[in-house]
Amino acid sequence: MMAERARFFKSSVEVDPMTAFERRVIHEFLANAKDIKTESTGEGPFRRVVIKYIQE
Repeated sequence: MMAERARFFKSSVEVDPMTAFERRVIHEFLANAKDIKTESTGEGPFRRVVIKYIQE
């Protein structure tokens, strides 16, 4: 749903802080999306995933 939001608004979407396992699941799930890039930001318990829209 957050990836669709990034596509619709053509911008970046930050999700709430989560565990390393949860972040990894998101990175792997969106790894093959051609118009979406993911990265983790923050430190410790405040680390979160940023889902970024990229133009093809």
